[in-house]
Amino acid sequence: MNVPEEFGKNKEIVLGETDLISDSKKFSLNNAKKILLSKRIINKSLYEDLLFIIEFEDNLSLELFHASCYFEGWTLQGENGLDIWTLPGGTVCY
Repeated sequence: MNVPEEFGKNKEIVLGETDLISDSKKFSLNNAKKILLSKRIINKSLYEDLLFIIEFEDNLSLELFHASCYFEGWTLQGENGLDIWTLPGGTVCY
């Protein structure tokens, strides 16, 4: 995962990009990965190429959004060579 993203539970942000930037010792992306990798995905939604939400069991979610007109954004790698990423400006590619 690349940032920006938000990791949430019960509609509250548990970890966001700003948290990682401001205090990487207190807020660890590796801790979030460990939690999410143990959970089953129950839904995936893409809203107008702007927001990709992955919902996990136990009311956990991961929200990926693009925040640059100049740089590429988030990247996901899946099974069987599937890659999903955003181009500058936010267009989703796979």
